[in-house]
Amino acid sequence: MAVPPKAAPPATSEAALAEALVDATPLAIYAKDAGRRFVLSNRQHAAFLERPAGDVLGRTDQELFGDEAGPVEALTAEVLRSGVSASQEFSLTLPDGTVHTFLETIFPVRDEHGTVLGVGGMATDISLRRRLEVELRARNAELEETVANLRQAQAALIEQQKLAALGEMVAGLAHEVNTPLGVALMGTSMAAEILQREGTLRPDQRAMAAEGVALAQASIQRASALVQSIRQTAGDRHHHDQRTVQLSEWVAELRQTLLLLTGQQGVRLQISCPVDGRLRLGAGALHQVLSNLVSNAVFHAFDEESVDPLVSVGFLLERGGLAVTVSDNGRGVPAEHRHKLFEPFFTTRRGQGGTGLGLHVARSLVVGQFGGTLSLVDQPGPGATFSLWLPMGAGALAPGDAAR
Repeated sequence: MAVPPKAAPPATSEAALAEALVDATPLAIYAKDAGRRFVLSNRQHAAFLERPAGDVLGRTDQELFGDEAGPVEALTAEVLRSGVSASQEFSLTLPDGTVHTFLETIFPVRDEHGTVLGVGGMATDISLRRRLEVELRARNAELEETVANLRQAQAALIEQQKLAALGEMVAGLAHEVNTPLGVALMGTSMAAEILQREGTLRPDQRAMAAEGVALAQASIQRASALVQSIRQTAGDRHHHDQRTVQLSEWVAELRQTLLLLTGQQGVRLQISCPVDGRLRLGAGALHQVLSNLVSNAVFHAFDEESVDPLVSVGFLLERGGLAVTVSDNGRGVPAEHRHKLFEPFFTTRRGQGGTGLGLHVARSLVVGQFGGTLSLVDQPGPGATFSLWLPMGAGALAPGDAAR
């Protein structure tokens, strides 16, 4: 018995095949008519919008998303008008309340005569990508801040190591030099007393001897003072003169001392301290630092032609510490000197009483004892400003009792 042949499957129309293909593609595809209403929304597009396809067809973006759809409506209208494809990102709030970002490409759909009948579009949900980009930028910013902090800490550590090495060297040098200077000073003092008592020398001889002894005493005293200044470059950590002070009262005491430095040279002094509070402060060390900074301004910033020379000192409690600025309206610091200002023994007044230790001693105390920073502010125009910051709770600065 013959087996009858299998019946051929029913033919599938090209239109049905195309429709099934569009609906099955993993790409989000849609089409709109000239009135900007959806006439096609495949399965992926409807899923992106979190709506069934039947809820999308026949409606506009405005009807689906309200005013939030303004940008996509505007781009659709522009493609219908110009007949030119365009791509743009849009953010829409879906029914579950989440905001999604879509990258859409909208293109014109024409008939055989070239007339624009509507538009087609392809959409990609790039919400996750954008969130990852935001997180990546935040992580990069955190890493950059961490690297900057590490570099700053490394620079501070190197500075402290340099200061420690220099301190050990100059402390030993100062000790070795100071001993013979002390003996010499004692000897000249004894000679001066003998010259006053003995009468065996002629008056002119006694005068010459007395003059020589006086010159020797002055030179030795000058050398001894220089040695004391050199010793300070060690940032002597045994000088912990912390005491609890009322900031406003301590600043008033400081003013009296600084006026002695400025008044003798005809320089006006201006001190601003708009904040107050009780601090446990390394008062002596900070007094030394500010005296050095003001003295540096008085003797280096001005000359005979300076008009109304002024040195200003300002105090603020900020960034978890004490910020101090010392400014002058003098001639400023030449660019070629800026990188050498804090080096030991650098001075522009060699032979005129300058030792080149004032600023170096100041920075040594700030970094070594307070764990702070001292720098020259880069500013336009004349004058110079030194910025000092001492962190609270480190070195010789701590919150006082009943601080406010």
